[in-house]
Amino acid sequence: MSNNTNSPFNIGNTPAETAVGGAFTPGLWIAPFTAGYVWQVGWVEADLDQMARDAAAGMPSPLTNPDPGDEQGRTFATILGDSVYDDIRKGSVKCAYYYADRARAQACARLLDEVEPAYRKGTSDTFKRNPAQYWRIETSVADTLTLTNEAKAKFESDLIKWEVPVKALGSSSTIQYQYHYLALPAAVKAYADLFDWAVPDLKAVAELSGPSDEVIVTDELKGRLIGNDDTPDSESLAWLDRVALWAALDETEPRAQFWTPECWVGIGGEEDFYPDPGTAKMTDSVRLGEALRILRSNWQTPTWAAVLRVPDPNPDEAYISGGQKRQPTIPLFVSFYFNREAAVAAVEAMGGDVEGDTPATPATDSASCPEVYAGDTALWLGEVTKVLKAHLPNVTSAMAAVLRKVQVATWADSPAGQEVLSGTLVCNAEQFKAAAEQILG
Repeated sequence: MSNNTNSPFNIGNTPAETAVGGAFTPGLWIAPFTAGYVWQVGWVEADLDQMARDAAAGMPSPLTNPDPGDEQGRTFATILGDSVYDDIRKGSVKCAYYYADRARAQACARLLDEVEPAYRKGTSDTFKRNPAQYWRIETSVADTLTLTNEAKAKFESDLIKWEVPVKALGSSSTIQYQYHYLALPAAVKAYADLFDWAVPDLKAVAELSGPSDEVIVTDELKGRLIGNDDTPDSESLAWLDRVALWAALDETEPRAQFWTPECWVGIGGEEDFYPDPGTAKMTDSVRLGEALRILRSNWQTPTWAAVLRVPDPNPDEAYISGGQKRQPTIPLFVSFYFNREAAVAAVEAMGGDVEGDTPATPATDSASCPEVYAGDTALWLGEVTKVLKAHLPNVTSAMAAVLRKVQVATWADSPAGQEVLSGTLVCNAEQFKAAAEQILG
């Protein structure tokens, strides 16, 4: 568990087994989220056909056969409870099984290789299915604060689920950046912000969360943010963000991603993708170690958070849907909250109510200059500026507005923020938020 006694996270006692080594409008979801690590085994419709033939011949299938019409699947809590997860992903021909542990996923992959020999890339000796690990993030439509009731009614399922592939850091994978350069650093920063640890902005995330007419995914953007043939990954903005963030948390080795050697137990695998553990992969930082222990484990209960879906900065990941070229998204945790009340306050700070897009009411006396400043607005704003610089030094006017408001609201509603507001500024959270927005523009 977190060293912070008031941490909103519940990860149980067992860390997760984790792998080592066009224009776009971003979407912000504030809701209670569950997150954890699952292993996916990909298969195709041919596998279903083979199972049907086996059944017709009176032969038992070696696998649980999911219902192709089941679009809702089961929640992450069910994955933790059962080894097999019968959530079927049925697009054109692509489906998948999900497992809570790697050994079961590997067993499933071996069985699939046996039951459907017709689906091969080469020969049965050269093609083998390999389980892939994903960081799975879930929430409920009904509990989402940033959706109106009208918008919620349009969803066919209450379960919202996103996945980020977890590839070995430093491997030959072309998509390792999604987790190690963007998703994990964003979550670490959000965790640090929750407890008022001074950390730098993530410039790559801020750029991807900008206005829709400015976030155009091109090869130039790819090279600048995550690296390409002309820009080494180590010089990309997203990696440099991670280097600076880790350093701010007292870790000089940016590749560090585990908090104790014990979390290596049971990982195994090919040597080139899973090198022997060394000091470079462990962190000596108490704060980074705490964040990694939370974020690289399976959450037993939901945690209130803000997830921002940003476009994948790699144009090579684009796909065709409905005859149109689309860019996939990467879900990023940008804020965590101690409770629902703090999450509601963050929504209201962004100009909405708990149902979604209702504009905020004009500022009232509760958001005006406190009485103690005797109407001296200049003095009041000057004092707020000092507090911003002292306690929120990374929140600037250049930061994306949606992120800026979330960060200010998160701090103002936290126990540490409340202590400063009631003592140093003698004001309430709403007054501080309104003044901060006026100062930051």
